[in-house]
Amino acid sequence: MAAWMAANGIRPDMVLCSTAVRTRQTLDLIKPTALTKGADIVFREDLYLADARHLITIAGKTDDRVAQLLMIGHDPGMHDCATALAENGDVALRRLLAQKFSTAGVAVIDFDTDRWRNMAVGAGTLRHFMAPKRLPD
Repeated sequence: MAAWMAANGIRPDMVLCSTAVRTRQTLDLIKPTALTKGADIVFREDLYLADARHLITIAGKTDDRVAQLLMIGHDPGMHDCATALAENGDVALRRLLAQKFSTAGVAVIDFDTDRWRNMAVGAGTLRHFMAPKRLPD
């Protein structure tokens, strides 16, 4: 997944990561390949089992200098958050996202704003959605 992220220009300059062991392990696996050098990494206990509303609130408080934010958390909150935000974009990708957000899956959602606080439910465009089982050979 890290190689796929890097190949598709997904290079977060900030990561908000749950303090859980599995999310930290996921972060360790992608750090060398997929993150912008010197990316700001913040571990947050409140990401553990957070619901979509809380995740959106957290993301909305991101510094506007951050171009790409990666959140590493848990379902069902991450899945609910991604589907709530990404109401635009490729219909087939949105259908796949609606079905399941696999472990280590990546949803890239763009917003037509340069201010994180302006991010809103339904305002995002799903640019990419990839899961480990769907990676090209």
